Amino acid sequence: MDALETLVAERDCARLTYRYCRFADGGEASRLAELFTEDGVFQTPEMLLRGRAQIAATFTEREALTDLQTLHLCTNIDIEVLGPSTARGWVNLCLFRRWREVGSTAPVAVTAPSLVASYEDAYAQVEGRWLLSSRVQRVVFTDPSDTGWARPQDR
Repeated sequence: MDALETLVAERDCARLTYRYCRFADGGEASRLAELFTEDGVFQTPEMLLRGRAQIAATFTEREALTDLQTLHLCTNIDIEVLGPSTARGWVNLCLFRRWREVGSTAPVAVTAPSLVASYEDAYAQVEGRWLLSSRVQRVVFTDPSDTGWARPQDR
């Protein structure tokens, strides 16, 4: 690969993280599956999803939780192109996740992040398009009051 091809691959892989944040936070969580290969893997300490269908099903459930407000702040994106169709990357994540009053559109009055983590990513180029083949979350800091996808009264 020449320098321009490498640069384009790095940009395309980094853009997957930008779209991931936009879909997750913008009410389109079901679209996260579009960013993964057919046999892609998404893993956090709480879940292991294998394959685009399982990723889509899980994040369709998340999308239905319209009173769960999230904001994914991803930074320090570092992509290493390994070849014409493979790359790996690292991304730092600061996630704000809080429940709002049902039906409310007011800002959530909490400023502490729910978790700070990193993603270890693997990318594959499939039919000319870069996709995530694996995204593994490694949690560094967590807020013990965070209830994840479960409403606080559900726990």
